[in-house]
Formats: sequence, C-alpha cells, structure tokens
Amino acid sequence: MKNEHVYQVAAHRELRSYKFYTDLATLHPEGKTRDIILQMANEELKPKEKMEYLYSNTAFPQTVGG
Repeated sequence: MKNEHVYQVAAHRELRSYKFYTDLATLHPEGKTRDIILQMANEELKPKEKMEYLYSNTAFPQTVGG
C-alpha cells in the first residue's frame, strides 16, 4: 500500500472515531459526561487533519517553481 493510501485510511478511521463519539454523546444528557465525550470527539479531528495534510503533500508534492 502506498503512503498516500495509508494516510487516506488513517484519516477515514479518525473520522469514524469522531462520528462514534458524537453519536455516543447524543445518548447522554447535557452534563459532564457528555462534555467529556465531545472533547474526546474533537481530539479525533487533530490526527485526521494531520493525515489529510500528509496525504496532500505525499499525493500532490510541490514542485520547484510551482
């Protein structure tokens, strides 16, 4: 598997984790537990963004002068 595909798979997994936590949060009433779950969901977006950045730079590298 090429590096760019690895980054795509990783970003997709992070997105699925984010969706898991946000769905889980909807099952809880407002309060501390829900807030913690939503914080966990937001933490999943950081590595997702990193993987998307790495994918972009691997699949579409910058060239000199372009």
